Amino acid sequence: MPTAQNPDVRVNAPGRPRSPRADRAILDAAVRVLGEEGYARMSVERVASEAGVGKTTIYRRYRDRQELAAAAALHVARHGPFDGSESVDARTGL
Repeated sequence: MPTAQNPDVRVNAPGRPRSPRADRAILDAAVRVLGEEGYARMSVERVASEAGVGKTTIYRRYRDRQELAAAAALHVARHGPFDGSESVDARTGL
């Protein structure tokens, strides 16, 4: 959450830390859904279902579908496909 002194700094909310496994599952599912259906047909509900998480888990990390899609595209651009079975290309798969 941005602070009043520095709006770019996020302070972790109290409670249980976020799961890196859920983060990865969300991005993996978002890449898969984008590759299969494209941005116009991608839904947060479908990504949540594919990732095995609730929609609220996604909305705690991303403001909206656009931010989720951008994060998925950026992840693929930086790190390539998630594993050898993925055939998503950062330029054409999304």
